Amino acid sequence: MRFFHAILAVACLLAAPAHAFDVRQILESSGILNAGMNAAFDQNRSSPAQLYFDFLLPEDSDALRVIVQPGDAPSYMTIFLGQPDGALVETVAFLNIPVPEVETEQRLGGLARAMRDTFFPMLTQQHAEPSVMRISEATLGPYPGVELLGRYQEGGETGRGLIYVRMLGVLPPSGENTLLLYSLMNAGILQPETTWDLTNGFGGHIARSLQFVAWRDANGDMVPF
Repeated sequence: MRFFHAILAVACLLAAPAHAFDVRQILESSGILNAGMNAAFDQNRSSPAQLYFDFLLPEDSDALRVIVQPGDAPSYMTIFLGQPDGALVETVAFLNIPVPEVETEQRLGGLARAMRDTFFPMLTQQHAEPSVMRISEATLGPYPGVELLGRYQEGGETGRGLIYVRMLGVLPPSGENTLLLYSLMNAGILQPETTWDLTNGFGGHIARSLQFVAWRDANGDMVPF
């Protein structure tokens, strides 16, 4: 994309040199890497959010605690993934963002500006040292989108220290409603070494399994893509 291809910053070495938490091993043991769609969300509350999608969700197990909390508009849901001792490893959330149905490049540019200027600052306003590492065009399966990588320091008595943020703004096949998916990753547990690692946590695997399946028309009827 011409108007936001520029890398704002990029860190090749992000945290400690060894992985303390093997995301892939847990995903394989829960079947997420080989299974079909095993999680779906149907928005049935009074809400402007009207996207319908499926995705893969890791199973709750002795090695990983998984809690799904439905949200109120414009939030669809938040998924909390943690260690058995209660330590929060990663939070994955889904939000609805209306973006006018204009030409794709314009829509992606609007998404990029909203993520950089509104959603990332809102997400990090109560934390220290927020910074955007990069923002660029991305493709999630067949869907065009925008990716933002950032970071902040979570302080206080219960603060987890360094948190990495990955935001994905994804355009569905039709309609003005757009999906914003973001992951908050606990660097002290995940210990990513490169920006590639930030795309391969739980949020990354959930995102890659995402599939838009339908939308509701003005009468409330499901219309398949």
